[in-house]
Amino acid sequence: MQRLRDERDRLLRENAELRARATLDEQLNSDATRYELIVSKLAEGVVLHGADGQILTCNPAATRILGLSFDQIAGRSSLDPRWQAIREDGTPFSGDTHPAMISLRTGEALSDVIMGVRKPDGSLTWISIHSQPLFHDGHEMPHAVVASFADITAFKQSEARARVSEQKLRFALEVARMGIWQWNAETGRVRWSDAVAGIFGLEPGAFAKTYEAYVSLVHPADRTSFEATVQRTLTSGPANDDFIIEHRVLHPDGTTHWVANFGRVLRNEQGTPVGMAGTVTDISARKSLEDQLVLSQRMQTVGRLAGGVAHDFNNLLTAILGCSELGLLHRDLDPEVRDSLETIREASERAARLTKQLLSFARKQVLELEVFDLEELVRDTQRLLSRIIGEDVEIQMQIGSGPAWIRADRAQIEQVVVNLAVNARDAMPSGGVLGIEVAVRTRDGSTSESLPAGSYALLEVRDTGHGIDATTLAHIFDPFFTTKTEGTGLGLSTCYGIVKQLGGEILVASEVGRGSRFSIYLPLALAPTDRVDAKLAPVAPRSGSGRILLAEDDAVVRATVERGLRAIGYEVLSAASGPAALELLASASGAIDLLISDIVMPNMTGYELAVRVRQQLPKLEVLFVSGYADRSLDRERAHPTIADAIHLPKPYTVSRLAEVIAELLSASRMPFFSPR
Repeated sequence: MQRLRDERDRLLRENAELRARATLDEQLNSDATRYELIVSKLAEGVVLHGADGQILTCNPAATRILGLSFDQIAGRSSLDPRWQAIREDGTPFSGDTHPAMISLRTGEALSDVIMGVRKPDGSLTWISIHSQPLFHDGHEMPHAVVASFADITAFKQSEARARVSEQKLRFALEVARMGIWQWNAETGRVRWSDAVAGIFGLEPGAFAKTYEAYVSLVHPADRTSFEATVQRTLTSGPANDDFIIEHRVLHPDGTTHWVANFGRVLRNEQGTPVGMAGTVTDISARKSLEDQLVLSQRMQTVGRLAGGVAHDFNNLLTAILGCSELGLLHRDLDPEVRDSLETIREASERAARLTKQLLSFARKQVLELEVFDLEELVRDTQRLLSRIIGEDVEIQMQIGSGPAWIRADRAQIEQVVVNLAVNARDAMPSGGVLGIEVAVRTRDGSTSESLPAGSYALLEVRDTGHGIDATTLAHIFDPFFTTKTEGTGLGLSTCYGIVKQLGGEILVASEVGRGSRFSIYLPLALAPTDRVDAKLAPVAPRSGSGRILLAEDDAVVRATVERGLRAIGYEVLSAASGPAALELLASASGAIDLLISDIVMPNMTGYELAVRVRQQLPKLEVLFVSGYADRSLDRERAHPTIADAIHLPKPYTVSRLAEVIAELLSASRMPFFSPR
């Protein structure tokens, strides 16, 4: 009986186990179906790798993402050379580094591994892979790996577009010299881009990242207004959340730069200010141009004033020189009267040189090229330089080796000497030595690109001042460039222009702490054969004969010239304007030998008058006289009818005028008659 009961119990247990196993199998089949259904509906691709790395199965999403059929995927391993996979940097993604293969070797799961896979149609798909190893109970190494991956191609394309946009933005900011900053008002921390660091003259990591550190970089003279603008914007309400302020910043090397700072208040959901963000732009170049424009306009205004003053002075000096010269022609003058007239003449000549300098400054001088000794000119300027330079600078002249004849405008060369000497003085605030040398030197052409080999007049100005650094040296001849607080930046550029206009060259050598040397080479001229000592008594003007039509709007000048010309034998028909001169010409019954005309006159310029006169008398000689060159009349001056006319600058003496007239009315020339 017991045996039967034991057999019954065994059968019951086996039956129960069979029912339980059947239930389990049914449940497993149901779960597998359910899991397979779930995996088939996933948007992510899922593949099952066996222990040897081969793909056993995959879901539909895997075939869609990879662009392959199930049959093309199943049976492959990650080592299959048909996979064309790359990393984010574009390098090949080798099969043995595939996450599934690493998980099979190490038993570890991997996440978010980015891979680019080339589809059969050539397009590139980016996927993010996760690998999960599967283990049998009691085994340390996996018997399979499930790899899932998501298609992130759209994200990568957006990322690439964002990267390109960022590069474009960065490039635009760099080109515009613009940087971005953000300030957290609660923490006081400031974040800024590398471009801001560059604008402030700092290395990218050298900024302390606080509001106080930012303000410390603002120029001391601008800090108060800068902070006031920031605080006013923070407390003014949402309607005034933006500010823009232009201010200076101090670079670590001590230089000052201009920036435009644009900021906007950042507010939280409650509308409370929590900070600011904005941009900063380097506007130093713009500010420099604005300063140059203002200076140019100021210089233009001063130049017009100087030109007008010099023009009036030249008219007065023409009368003074003419009258003193005519007075000195009387042989029975009292000695004291003669001395007084000599003093008036000499003072007038000095004043004439002064007006030439004014006109040179105004760029309205009538250039008067003449041959003179450069050594003599420098010697004559020594007294003037002594007054300008001051007692704490010793002037050492190296002259006396012999004449150095050049053909130039004397006033311009005096200007060059004075400009260089003044610059040398400014380079020696505590005193020093100013050396000026004149000599004749031979150039072999090897050290200069602009001067051919030959002999030249050398003017050298040296100082023992603080010297010029290489950066400044590269710009010293640029117009408006200056290192002086009150400088115009025109002194050396003017010297450069004068020297170049004369076919010469100006060279600079300087060493910081040891001084500078400016060497000017000018072409030599032939020595004049009829040089007259200016200190001798004036020679009587050359007498002549002929009939002259004079047009001069200044009554004093007109009377003086008319008196002087009559005194040496000429008949003069004088008029106060162009129309009046034309009336005299129309009514003249005899010969007209010469027209002398001022250029700037009311109602009709001298050029217009000369053109009208030559329409009637095509071969009549014309002599223009003027106190300055009005550039607005250049087109009239270039009229072909008067292209051969002679120009004589004011002030002039009667002797000089007589010489020019005698040349124009030489014996070889025939008089030309009025049409009447």
